[in-house]
Amino acid sequence: MKVLKVYSDGDYGALEFENKYLGASVKTIIENIDDYRQDVGESYEADFLLDSYDFGDICPKFVSFLKNQIIDEDDQKHMTFYLETEIV
Repeated sequence: MKVLKVYSDGDYGALEFENKYLGASVKTIIENIDDYRQDVGESYEADFLLDSYDFGDICPKFVSFLKNQIIDEDDQKHMTFYLETEIV
């Protein structure tokens, strides 16, 4: 299973990503990640950064547990992740 990590060097990177791509297929984003990455140019800053990882089987219940019970809601505004089967 592939996982998309969304984060930023500054504040609210994951929230910016969600606002821009709400309703988009995570699988499509991972398959075309360079099209979704932001060009930081000379400023070396982006609203958000993207990385993808390939893992073995991932239990969706465990992911739900992490997002709802372990990871702080405010932290998820800056860094979060999506499974390839999800929609932003």
